[in-house]
Formats: sequence, structure tokens, C-alpha cells
Amino acid sequence: MRASVAAPSESVYDIQRKKGSGDWAAWRTGITSKSVRFKPKASGTWSFRSRLRKTSNGAKSGWSPARSISVM
Repeated sequence: MRASVAAPSESVYDIQRKKGSGDWAAWRTGITSKSVRFKPKASGTWSFRSRLRKTSNGAKSGWSPARSISVM
């Protein structure tokens, strides 16, 4: 997963994922870099979404549109 830019000062990214039509679950929280590596342990369709969160007061954006990948 890759963001356009690293998180701004005093902000972090929170990333959720889900497999198939399952429920969204926290995958990585408090990320400041603009990329993370995903090493799937199961095949299927995986979806990801992220948001920006300010660490000083907990203010957060809405979730990004989901992006999906297929793992064989």
C-alpha cells in the first residue's frame, strides 16, 4: 500500500484491511511512512482503506475509497 506523501508532522496513517466480503479490521496503525508491505498468507481478494489521524488531539479524516488486490 502506498500513499502520495509521508504523513504530515504530528499525523499518522491508520490502515484497515478485509478479505473478500468480510469485516474491516485494523491492519496497521500509527504509520508515518508513505508505504507498507503486505505479505498475504492466504489467497483471495484483499481490500484496503486508510485515514489520516492527528496525534495531538485524535482528529481524523474519513476513510479513503477502498482499493482491492487479488492474490492467487
